[in-house]
Amino acid sequence: MSIIGIPLIPLFVLAVVLAILFGFTALSSVVGERVIAGFNWKVESRIGIFSLGYLALMLIPLLVGLIGPPLVFIGIIIYYVAATVGSGAAVYTILRKEKKASK
Repeated sequence: MSIIGIPLIPLFVLAVVLAILFGFTALSSVVGERVIAGFNWKVESRIGIFSLGYLALMLIPLLVGLIGPPLVFIGIIIYYVAATVGSGAAVYTILRKEKKASK
């Protein structure tokens, strides 16, 4: 099975890339329709709808890249607080169990 499957790996990679491309195209069209509906624009061309959706989707990584460092810092702080509270809750639960078991 593995000897037959090894030559099929490039075909699998190609299938995944094509699926991502088709999915992104469909997502761009849906987002473009939502943008047009949100702004009440009159765009009838499928290429125009796709282009607006593509531009809207590409603005997200651009904005995250510009605002990224403060968001990463805030995310690290939130993760630290959540991990500390979670660890404390786990230790408290273990200690409480041991206290009940010893009674």
